Amino acid sequence: MKVPLIVVKQGPFEEFSMGRKTIEYRRYGRMFNERVFCPGRAVRIARSFDIYRYPVIDATVTRFEIIACDQAPPQVQRRYPRLSPDALIALIHLELIEGKWFRR
Repeated sequence: MKVPLIVVKQGPFEEFSMGRKTIEYRRYGRMFNERVFCPGRAVRIARSFDIYRYPVIDATVTRFEIIACDQAPPQVQRRYPRLSPDALIALIHLELIEGKWFRR
């Protein structure tokens, strides 16, 4: 089974690497659902789809939640401005795997 890849921008990537960010918010759907991101599953957080050229952080999903867009934090609502208030947002709770981050 392939390890899911969560591609984020540089800022959130650095926050994950420093341990300041532990939750990734994504639009709930085919790519981001409870079947793909079930608790205990290994995932990779990356700055690019080119994981051989850029660093990757290995993590484990600790919890998966679904909330309505209007219940999401303001920064998430700004990220998805055209979503209706009842659209679903996936909250993927992650824990870094100690000693396994910033691999090439």
